[in-house]
Amino acid sequence: MNSPYGSHPEKLPDNGKGRYETKEMPSAEVDKQISRIRWKLILREFAKVYIISLAIFMVIASACFIGVQSLLSKVEYATEEDMVIPDDLDNLYVKPAADEQLAEAATLTEEDMAATEEQLEQIALDENGLRYEEGVTNILLLGTDGRKASSKNARSDAIIILSINENTQKLVMSSIMRDTYVNIPGRKENEKITHAHVYGGPALSMQTVEENFGIRIDHFAAINFYAFMDIVDALGGVDV
Repeated sequence: MNSPYGSHPEKLPDNGKGRYETKEMPSAEVDKQISRIRWKLILREFAKVYIISLAIFMVIASACFIGVQSLLSKVEYATEEDMVIPDDLDNLYVKPAADEQLAEAATLTEEDMAATEEQLEQIALDENGLRYEEGVTNILLLGTDGRKASSKNARSDAIIILSINENTQKLVMSSIMRDTYVNIPGRKENEKITHAHVYGGPALSMQTVEENFGIRIDHFAAINFYAFMDIVDALGGVDV
């Protein structure tokens, strides 16, 4: 079958008479050369697309890396000094906030109390007498009203116990009202649980929750106002 492009003459060496002889190139050879040229063009275009795609990927990956590094650089990890609870807690004073009011305690019926006590009796206790369950991790989440980089002496306006249950593959979040009156270790009189963070930072907040609610706290995470703003921005922000 002849090539649609026809046959092409091929130049041969000088025949000794000062002229060049030509002969017709077979159609099969022409098809091979056309096929080679076609594949070279395809490979060239593929290389261009690959290089452009790789460049776009590198730009996106670099932007993501910079964004993640920017968020991680704002994380303030607790030091050993942050976890030290002062010895003279009873001599410390918390200045009342301008809009601070007494919280109204929720009323529980005797049936509710009995059902709660029955459930608690079925939970094991550790060496410190704190309730725990194998496969359950309790994390104390603290949202403080601090405006500075270090918010150790700020109130904890949001107090949430996040329980991760690997046995049931479920998460449970229990909120503690910031104005709940409790016994803060080291203080003579009951005070609002939010003050524990002012006196001793996250360490005292964890201890206060453990001693008043009998629940073992394994870890904690705390954020202040600026960290909350960064989290909102990272999720796309809020248009006002």
